[in-house]
Amino acid sequence: MIFDNIKNAKLYYGLGELFEKGLKFLEETDLDSLPIGKTELDGKNLYIAVSEYTTKDVAGDFEAHDNYADIQYIVSGNEKIDYAERRDCAPSIPYNPEKDIVKIKCEKSIPLYIGAKQFAIFFPEDAHRPNVTADKTCAVKKVVVKVKVQ
Repeated sequence: MIFDNIKNAKLYYGLGELFEKGLKFLEETDLDSLPIGKTELDGKNLYIAVSEYTTKDVAGDFEAHDNYADIQYIVSGNEKIDYAERRDCAPSIPYNPEKDIVKIKCEKSIPLYIGAKQFAIFFPEDAHRPNVTADKTCAVKKVVVKVKVQ
């Protein structure tokens, strides 16, 4: 897991061409004007999912992915994302290969407080639970860049 401000994105270009392309997209695009939904940047290898929602107090299961890393970038608002090592967790809903997601339960986690212009990168070995209220419930606009890793 990586957590940083978008002004430091260049530090992570070395993760690979797709990560560099995704981070540059976040740096160079007017994210406020992006429509809600999915947009392919490089076919199924690199795409974005834009969402707007209100954070929630009740947290559900964690999630993890086998074939994609998530770059979760907050355009506006703030939230808490709980992080845990996937190997320390147990599946609660079996892996869905079509959606590349497994829901899991984790006993211990680390809270990550993320706000506007900040991003977190979650790799397949990282379990995460996003969209949780940090201090008080608020509206969030988020861009998740999905980076194919396998």
